[in-house]
Amino acid sequence: LPQGTIAATYGKKQNDDENHPEFVASIIGGNTGIAKGVKFYCASFTSGIYQSSEFSFTNCLNWLLNTKYVDIINMSSHYIFLDEFYSSDGKPPYQFLDNNFNGTVYTNFCAYIDYVTLYNSCLLVKASGNRGNRSTHKWEITTPGMAVNVLTVGATNIDWEVANFSSYKEDDKLIGKPEVVAPGENIVVPNIGTNSGTSFAAPMVTDIAVKLMHEFPELKTDTGLLKAVLMAGCDKLSSNDPIFSDKSGFGMINYKDSRAIMTNKQYATKAIIGDGRKTTVLYESAF
Repeated sequence: LPQGTIAATYGKKQNDDENHPEFVASIIGGNTGIAKGVKFYCASFTSGIYQSSEFSFTNCLNWLLNTKYVDIINMSSHYIFLDEFYSSDGKPPYQFLDNNFNGTVYTNFCAYIDYVTLYNSCLLVKASGNRGNRSTHKWEITTPGMAVNVLTVGATNIDWEVANFSSYKEDDKLIGKPEVVAPGENIVVPNIGTNSGTSFAAPMVTDIAVKLMHEFPELKTDTGLLKAVLMAGCDKLSSNDPIFSDKSGFGMINYKDSRAIMTNKQYATKAIIGDGRKTTVLYESAF
């Protein structure tokens, strides 16, 4: 990344041979990304049984939201915390709790993420995970991808099909995940290499979110609308797909169509459902 691209860092030190963060950042900005000129605030947390109190996920999130006041967070990783594990004697080996088998559920931690991102008007773009071709925890959406306010991103291959590794939540009537997909197989970044995974699909969606927020500053205070516009602009992967597919959500991210929705104000400022006697506001824009 060009000098000055990274504005500040927080968290555990990365190993010199770890190019995953640089690869993700280079898809978003730097010399090769779509949102050239963007500044990065990089937070690195410890996870699972190796987590530390100093660089926990919540500490990293608080640093980003409450000291740097970021508008968009790209999370091309997942967070495993001790509450998701159990051990009969309190010692390793740890195992996932039963309710996290075959797909992550909406947890108190997801509720926390929903609250802090909404309160701070920040869109968190999250990779859905690469559990699709595993024998255990198959298709599991990685934490905190089940949070409602999080935009969870799956990956596609060159044939416009959902990549076989891309995680999704099967047949969930309440919270469908992922909501969108983007290219994530054999992604090339010059001078770094080639990679596959939902980690590299998520920053493509973050790119588009950054550009839309730059073009339409009102989205900075209405990230619910930003998420809705990103989903509404998607293209189905197949004409036979339903409006919302388990594997691909609303479909392939599409900057041009999402931009047109904002330009032409093709969105509702208030959505109301009711039976004539009692009405409930489902969504109300900030403007």
